[in-house]
Amino acid sequence: DGIRDTSVTGVQTCALPIYLESLPQFITENDADWGMVYDWMEDMCGPLRDEHWEEVAQVYKEFNNDSRY
Repeated sequence: DGIRDTSVTGVQTCALPIYLESLPQFITENDADWGMVYDWMEDMCGPLRDEHWEEVAQVYKEFNNDSRY
């Protein structure tokens, strides 16, 4: 299922979409900057690959530019 499943790729993976959905709430509750987001994502998922960080950065950017939040 990709959630810390070593049989998928031979390394631990993360339920990245689940954490990306909760990222706006984390940012709001903690008035989080990029450094806090980085630390939180690594705490949740472990080391992420560059392509995953691109997804995290996109959500962070959209959150900061969206007046609904």
